[in-house]
Amino acid sequence: MNTDRAEVRAIIGQIDALNTQAQPSRNRLGATKGYRSEMKLEIEAMKAGAQQTLDELFAERLIPFALSAQVVDSLGLEEYIVRFQDARLNSVDVSCPEGQSFKDMVRAAVLDRVSRMGYPLRATVR
Repeated sequence: MNTDRAEVRAIIGQIDALNTQAQPSRNRLGATKGYRSEMKLEIEAMKAGAQQTLDELFAERLIPFALSAQVVDSLGLEEYIVRFQDARLNSVDVSCPEGQSFKDMVRAAVLDRVSRMGYPLRATVR
C-alpha cells in the first residue's frame, strides 16, 4: 500500500511539473504577459478598420453624418461594441463570426442602425 501512495505522489509531482511548464508567465496582476499588448494591438486595428468603414459610408453618402469611432470594446466571444462620440448615434453592437471581415460587419451594423432611426437625420435646407 505504501508503494501505491508513493506512485500516486510521483504521478502528482509529474503533473504539477508539467502544469508549471505549461503555464505562461504572468505579470503582477495575474494577466498573461504579452496577451494584453496583443489584444490592445488587435483592438486598435479594429478601431482603425471601423473608422475607415465609417469614412467610406459617409463618402458614399450612405450615412447622413460623419461618425468617429472612439472606442472598440470586446463584449465576449466574437461580440464587440463600437462607441462613437455623437449624440445621434452612440454605439453599435457588432457580431463578427470567425472568418468574417470586421469591417464588413461594422458596415452592416451601422447601415442597419441608421436605417432604423426614426427621426430626420439631415438638416433641411431652406
